[in-house]
Order: sequence, then C-alpha cells, then structure tokens
Amino acid sequence: MDQFLTRTVEGRDMPVFLKREITEQFPALKKGNLKHSEYAKKSVQELFSKELIRQSKQKLFNYCPSVVAYNDGKGHFRVEALPQEVQLSSLNAVCLTDINKDGKTDMLLGGNLYNFPPQFGRLDGSYGQVLLNNGKGGWKVEGPAETGVLMRGEVKDIREIGKKYIVITMNNERPLLFGIMR
Repeated sequence: MDQFLTRTVEGRDMPVFLKREITEQFPALKKGNLKHSEYAKKSVQELFSKELIRQSKQKLFNYCPSVVAYNDGKGHFRVEALPQEVQLSSLNAVCLTDINKDGKTDMLLGGNLYNFPPQFGRLDGSYGQVLLNNGKGGWKVEGPAETGVLMRGEVKDIREIGKKYIVITMNNERPLLFGIMR
C-alpha cells in the first residue's frame, strides 16, 4: 500500500510532494505529467483514475499540535494541546521530572527537525522549554532565560540520570549535561 499525501487548496486535493518525488514513487505518472508546470496544476483526482481513487483508503489529518494526554484510569484520555511556545517547532523529546521540587511532575521538552524537503523548510523554532506543572492541569512555560537550558539543534533525546543530572542528545552535536537544582 502506497501513501499519497495531499492538502486541500481551494477545495481541491493537491499533492504535497514535488513531481520528481511523486514520479519516483509512482512511475506510471511520468508519462502523463511531462512538465512540472502541468503536474503543479493537477489535483489528486486528475492524477489518478476515478476507480483507483474509489478503491483507496482516505484518512483526514486535521489536528497537529503537540499534546499531552491525561489517562482517567478507565481507558479514556483527555487530550490537551501544549502551550503555544511548544508549537513553534517539532517536539522530539520529553523528560518528565520534578524540576522545581514541588512534588509535581514537570516536563523538559526539546525539538527541531532539519531534514525536510525544500518545499517545507526546516523546523528550527525551539530552544527547548521547561513546563512547570501548576497542579491544576496546566503548565507554566519557562524558557532559556529563566532556566539556563538552551538547546540549539535537533534534539533527539532527554534523559534524567540519577535524579541529579539531565543529559540532552542532539544530531551532530556533543551531548549537553545539566545539573538539577534540588
């Protein structure tokens, strides 16, 4: 089963990926789309037969913020978007720990992704965030100025080591090591 990602533009399902990328995945599309300018104007319904579209499984993706899901213990989850500051980039790593010694679980978050196709640009708006748990289902955002934690690069993992340290690993960078003030 092949995936074909589209986005809705003026009521039409337009391909997200460029002609070269799509024709590598679907070589049969090369013949009917010799020019990039022709391909760029076609919806998915114009690229593929009505029968193929009818037989395909379609999924709608319309919610993309980074979220936290609270389990009620009965198999149900309440999903809430994380604060706006977290939404500036991808979220790749989360470390749950009590950062401010108040007995509540806080979050240390890191992100960024650089290897996107050119039409998407790169996700590089995160320098890491600390979310302090307010005990009422909400979060107080602490940035690098307040915490001293500054993550420049593609964060891949954040781990607590022995309740004393946090280690942060990033693509093509040396790991960062932070002491936890307790």
